[in-house]
Formats: sequence, structure tokens, C-alpha cells
Amino acid sequence: MIPMNRLPAEFEPQQAILLTWPKNSETWPDQLEQVEAAYCTWISEIIDHQNLYLLVDSELDIECVKNKLTLNGVALNERLHFYVIPTFDSWIRDYGPISMIDEDGELVFNNFKFDGWGGKYTTRYQGDSLVPKKLSEFKGVPFKKHDFILEGGSIEVNGKGTLLTTRTCLLNQNRNSKLSEQQIEIYLKHSLNLKHVIWVDGEIKGDDTDGHIDDAARFVNETTVVCVVEDNPQDENYQGTQQIYSQLKNAVDQDGKPLTVVKLPMPKPVVTRGERLPASYANFLITNKKVLVPIYDCEQDQTALHVLQTLFPKRKVVGIRCNDIVWGLGALHCLSMQIPASQMKVF
Repeated sequence: MIPMNRLPAEFEPQQAILLTWPKNSETWPDQLEQVEAAYCTWISEIIDHQNLYLLVDSELDIECVKNKLTLNGVALNERLHFYVIPTFDSWIRDYGPISMIDEDGELVFNNFKFDGWGGKYTTRYQGDSLVPKKLSEFKGVPFKKHDFILEGGSIEVNGKGTLLTTRTCLLNQNRNSKLSEQQIEIYLKHSLNLKHVIWVDGEIKGDDTDGHIDDAARFVNETTVVCVVEDNPQDENYQGTQQIYSQLKNAVDQDGKPLTVVKLPMPKPVVTRGERLPASYANFLITNKKVLVPIYDCEQDQTALHVLQTLFPKRKVVGIRCNDIVWGLGALHCLSMQIPASQMKVF
């Protein structure tokens, strides 16, 4: 029997996927039209089998977005739902609700503080932290507010009580600077009902989040982690990815058992205007029937898709071109949030 009052893994059954329609020209100064087209492809892949809730700023935006979806060949259906919740940007993984299932099997939204990735961006971004509360009001979902800075992309769980994260992010002085590693671990265990925290070090070049784990390593089942590894010693991602891989190889789960760690390749460098972007195959989104994987028009794409298809034999692995999306310094996982299945059928 699956225990309650826990944080489910992404590979477990879901009620819905949350997305925010892209519109921020600060994030995508010249790529917004191409990003919208990529969203249309992505949305089409989700709503053929699963509910998707799309956040827009106004009622007028609903018709505008519907027209764009239709023009891009998306067959609209009853699985696509719109919420009018104004936002500044689209990175709902980091400001959206972190959902738990309580002792009664009901859904609970956790709302952690969001400070614009360590205060790197204006307070307009930080205003997106109101989204979990607004969603809870719309759907009648219980809501817990935490006085602790935590982005959804900075944590990865196996659903059995183990959480994976990076010191480069959670211990950064621009987050919870007054807390030690031990204090942060205690807080995570208490607030998310965890048994074990695995800490790793390192980050992907170009990642402005200070090293979110979802660009580096992901649980694909309760005991297996997939980790991106750069094998070229001359590449600037070599040291960081090799270190994370080595640490995971020595890590154990909540029961003290070693993890199975599988390598994913890194794509060739994706560079725009001389800037190395944080392109990574680890930034995939798991849905009920598919694994949607960012790809980048390079030879490593097919290798990454093959590795993930082997790890997800009961799901269809689909590549989504993210060359334009990643200009915003993230990809599919960063831009989405799953709502786990529960006895509370609200999504």
C-alpha cells in the first residue's frame, strides 16, 4: 500500500499538467513566435491523452491562444482547460504549487517563497509566487504557505521519501542564507515528509538558477536516476556533470540501497549571441503516457531519446525541438508542473 502524506514522483499517475502561455519578451526577446509554435506542438502531445491547464492573463487571451493553437494544427478538445491567472513569466515549475497527497489521499498545495532565482530578476517575476494560492482558491485545494525559498526545479523525488538536490542552489547565499545544510535538510524532511536527502554539487553551464537538479539528474523510477554526463574533457560541462554522476554512483536511497544510475549524453553546445545556453536532455517532462524530451538538432538527440525510451518502456518518448525555448534558460520541465492523481478529482 502506498503511504499517504507524501510528495509523489513525477512518474506516478497524474491528474493534469500545468503550463503558462509564453509572452515575456524579456525571456524571449526575438524568439517568442517560435516559442509559441513549440508550445503548440508540446500542448498537442499532452492533450491527446491527458488534461492540461493553461494559464493566461485575460479572457481575451483565451480566444487569441485558441486561434494560435488551431493555426498551428492543434486539435482542440475537452482536455485543454484555461485559467485566467495573470503572470509575468512562464516558469511555472519554480513558482507553481508543489503538490502532496495527505493522509486521506487528498491533494494539498505547498506554496514556497519564490525570490526570482536568488533575486537575479525584478520583483515582477517574484509576483508569480501568488499562482499556487490562486489555483487553490479556484479549485478548493488545501493550501500550505512556507516561509522558505524553494523552486520546484531544484528538487527531484522518487515518491518513497528520497529527495535529490544540489548544494549550488539550495545552499547559495541568495536563497536561505541563514540556514545551514543540516537545517535546510531538516526543513525539507519536515515540510515534505521525507526520509532522506541526497546532495550533489555542480551545475550546467548557462543555468541562471544556480544549479537546478532538473537540468542534471532525474528519477525515472523509485530506484533509478538518469544523469547527463559530458564525456569531452575540453567541454566546460565536463567537470560538473562528471562530479554529479560520481556522487550519484555513491548515493543510497531511503532504505540505504544504492541507486541505479544511467548516463544521458549532453547535446552539442547550443549558443546564441555568443552565450552558452543550458541545453540538457534531463529537462524532460513525464506525463501519464509520454515522456516529452527537449532536443536540439544535433546527433546526440537520437541517443538521448533511445536511452529514455529504454528506461520508459510503457511510455512513448517524443522529442520536442527546444532550440528557441532554451534561449529563455530552461526547457520543458522548467516550464511545466504536474498535478498528481488523488482522491480529490479537481483537475
